[in-house]
Amino acid sequence: MDVFVGSTTSRVIQSSKVPVIAVKEKRMPKFDSIVLPIDLTKASKQKVKWARKFAQKYNSTVHIIMEVEEDEFLKNKVNANLKVVENYLEEHGVKYVSKLLDDRKYPDHIGKDTIQYAEEINADLIMIMTQQELKMSDLFMGSYAQQVVNSSQRTPVMAINPKKTTSFEGSEGFY
Repeated sequence: MDVFVGSTTSRVIQSSKVPVIAVKEKRMPKFDSIVLPIDLTKASKQKVKWARKFAQKYNSTVHIIMEVEEDEFLKNKVNANLKVVENYLEEHGVKYVSKLLDDRKYPDHIGKDTIQYAEEINADLIMIMTQQELKMSDLFMGSYAQQVVNSSQRTPVMAINPKKTTSFEGSEGFY
């Protein structure tokens, strides 16, 4: 893991083979509370192991957050994924809190909502995956990872580049 502060952070994050923690304030972060945004992608769930390792080492509480879905099928997938992550953390003795972010209190995109939640709970770390592929909307507002890293003023952000996995990898059932 590398720790960086500065304008070259995005390039370092994208090219790093190890997780990078971007820190804007001149203080070494503690890791009492970790915000762990989860979506429905397989790559997103790779960070769950990192959250477990940090939580076990620093006796942290992991705050699992997911966006509320209106579509019934997606809502069921969100709830199923959330349960898998909760079970995994529970099996490893990690303290956690789960929060579904609804549009009434969290009306923005997931990047801003993640930062808003992290600031509300005074989090010590936000743990995200970088995104290797860009959608058309990313060209105008930047990828989720860039938005979080660039916008988070107080909370350090740990960015993890996803590893390619096959459907046969991982016995924990969530990647």
